[in-house]
Amino acid sequence: MNITPVSSTNFKGYDARPLRGFLMNSNNCNIAKEMADIGKKEGFKIFSPADGLLKNTCKEGLPEYRSNSCGAWTQDMWTIIKNKLLSCKISAKSDSIKNFFNLEYDKIQETKMNAPLIQNLNKQLFDLQNEIRLFDLMNEDEAFMQNIMMQDYRQRKAFVSNLLKNTHIPGGNVYITQNQVLIGQNELKKFKPDEIKSIYETENLTILPQADFHIDLFVRPLDKNRILIADDNMTFETIRYGLFCLKNFIEKLPAEEQEKYKEIFVKMGTACITFKKIMEHNNLPKMEDVEKILKSKEFEVIKVPGRMYNIFQNNEGGQLLKHFCNYINAIAFINKEGDLVYITNHSNVDEKMFGITPDIAEKIGFSFENAFVESISPYIKKDKVYFIKGDDDFVAKEMLTEYMGGIHCACAEVP
Repeated sequence: MNITPVSSTNFKGYDARPLRGFLMNSNNCNIAKEMADIGKKEGFKIFSPADGLLKNTCKEGLPEYRSNSCGAWTQDMWTIIKNKLLSCKISAKSDSIKNFFNLEYDKIQETKMNAPLIQNLNKQLFDLQNEIRLFDLMNEDEAFMQNIMMQDYRQRKAFVSNLLKNTHIPGGNVYITQNQVLIGQNELKKFKPDEIKSIYETENLTILPQADFHIDLFVRPLDKNRILIADDNMTFETIRYGLFCLKNFIEKLPAEEQEKYKEIFVKMGTACITFKKIMEHNNLPKMEDVEKILKSKEFEVIKVPGRMYNIFQNNEGGQLLKHFCNYINAIAFINKEGDLVYITNHSNVDEKMFGITPDIAEKIGFSFENAFVESISPYIKKDKVYFIKGDDDFVAKEMLTEYMGGIHCACAEVP
């Protein structure tokens, strides 16, 4: 196993380019193993920090297996940029990453994290935690007091966590391309534009409207200043095209066989109508506005049928998009042969939403997943597009729909 620290001084960006590998904090339902298997073919490695007493050492290899989403969102926890580590908090685990890859903490972020208020609150948490540990003899009165103190501890810890959120830009809301940095508008609530430029060492900062929780849910830079954008109109047209393919296939069948496909036809028609209504009720910033900004920055915008979602209300009364299909939240890089590789999330919309099995997809000449692959085929070879599933279809059934994240959220690029 190679444990040689990695130098990042030549790193220029996270649009598609050669990468050493990916940092993953947890092997949720074997998604890290799937990534490692692709890495053996495409030439990248998986690195993982370790938790626990005397285990805070970053390593090459798979992280701990977990059967749920706990600890999955590595992208939002850490970002490696040039010789610096941006971290959601200073901890033994963050230190292990910093030391393994020969990095330093960013000075601006470190100053914010070391603010007197945060330092004082952390000291109070530490003292309170020690007090709680003193309750070894658990008679009824002590157990009652310990319970009260634990509630106090959890409330204080949540307050500190919220403060720390304002000291860190999650990797899902920023893309570092070769020429500029793309960032979601919400990050301006935490940092001034000049601070962001300093952190990412760029003069070219592009602010994108917050059209979803993070920008990695609706745009994905490729190489050569090309960028994918989730086009909901194209998603709608793709579903409608699938309905046309199915109708054309059914009409050629004998009458007694047509009945077999009636349920699929109804499902696809319903999905088409439903998604059109969802689009109309989406009051988040429009993709047309995102596209206009990207084109003004000389990006070649490539529209793709990249997502399907439903709309919910968040805690602040705004809208939250809950994805049951997202191909934009993806990893893109150049392998050693110079090929563009794209790793994204498997979805089960073909079978679950439309009733289209692989056998039926072959008969009618349509599946939504294949339609996405076709949409990017002018730029990425079909055999270089990978879909991560996880055990028992974890990505489609839980990771996207319940926990609202994908494979890009679960990885942090290691240059």
